[in-house]
Amino acid sequence: MSPPIDWLSRLLELMTVSGRLELRCLYGAPWQVVYGQSAMSDIVYHVVLSGVAFVNDADGGVPQRLEAGDILLVPTGTPPSLA
Repeated sequence: MSPPIDWLSRLLELMTVSGRLELRCLYGAPWQVVYGQSAMSDIVYHVVLSGVAFVNDADGGVPQRLEAGDILLVPTGTPPSLA
């Protein structure tokens, strides 16, 4: 029996992907970062290396908790804020 297909890995094999680190932050409480709108060609992401962060939904939804090891991919649309 063959292993299940990992569609994300397959997609990344087909795409030409490049990246750059724009900002590495070390925050202490209390903190908040509000991001502007990104370009349509950008895939914005955040990686939590240690501690916790909360993603505040720009549309007023419930904040989501991120912990060390979590990765947040930000699709196009209204950018979130992190605290």
